[in-house]
Amino acid sequence: MIPPHLSGSESAFLHHRHFRSVEEQRAFTQEELSRLSPANRIVLRYIDTVAASKIRLQSDWYGHPKPQSLEELQNHQSFLGMDRFRQLQPEIRQYLNRFLPFLREEEQRHRRLRYNARGLGVFSFDRAAMGLFRHQPIRTDSPAAITQTQLGIALGRTRVRTSVREVYAYFEEKPQQKKTMRLYLYIGGASKLSGDQLYYTGLACTEVIRYMEARRIPSVLTVVSGTTSLGPLCISTTVIKDAETPLDINQLLLHCSDPRYYRYQGFQHIVALHNAAGYRIEHNLGERQPGQVKAYLLEQDPDALLFGDSHSIQEAVQEVARMIEKISS
Repeated sequence: MIPPHLSGSESAFLHHRHFRSVEEQRAFTQEELSRLSPANRIVLRYIDTVAASKIRLQSDWYGHPKPQSLEELQNHQSFLGMDRFRQLQPEIRQYLNRFLPFLREEEQRHRRLRYNARGLGVFSFDRAAMGLFRHQPIRTDSPAAITQTQLGIALGRTRVRTSVREVYAYFEEKPQQKKTMRLYLYIGGASKLSGDQLYYTGLACTEVIRYMEARRIPSVLTVVSGTTSLGPLCISTTVIKDAETPLDINQLLLHCSDPRYYRYQGFQHIVALHNAAGYRIEHNLGERQPGQVKAYLLEQDPDALLFGDSHSIQEAVQEVARMIEKISS
């Protein structure tokens, strides 16, 4: 499900493009890079210059494993920090279990015990016992019949019945129309952050979506990218996961928190956004505007769930807890 209101918009203060898939976003970026203005082409070359310098100095700016060539950055389409991700995942879940003790209770709330008289489920003696009585027909048609009835009562040969008819218990599996949760993640971070510090946002996002999938809550994940530089705020929204498809961890981590991807191909996309809007972009690619982006998204989609930046385990846990509390409320 693609939110219909996210179709893109343009004003003196904001330029927004919406992409229904990663493939659509890549096609736009490649086409726009082929027709950059002279000033923006210089910025694109500067991205290559910075990348070559970081690679030569063996900087951790692109995370681990460290890239060895520009070609690796140009062709990068698969998240390579999975070992680091698996190492961090038990830690964040351990913190999360302490931070949200109510989660196990939440898992049981949707199942209710019901009773029926049709033999469906397990016979409940406790429920039947609430209305037990003896059923003994009294015969008075002859002295012998009276004596037989009295002997039956004395010897306990009477049938036991209950006035409660619904004595079979079962758990009700009640189908519910669950509201689709729309999540937005504004990717990126300060240039002073190491590459590994960008992993935590994607890790937090993965845990939230897994939480929803375990409860069969449909979700749409949209990545927001962009900055403000010499013109208006230029952003894009790209659907990474729609309501009908299961979570693809590689795609989520690649586009949400992979420094090797964001700090090269993601930078190229930002240049393309500014160029498409008709503006020149600075060499530093401008500044992220979390406050302005949040206000705009909530204006377009009041039910949006917005991820905050997470650059440590503690921040990631707090962000997961905040999102799950919103979903569960």
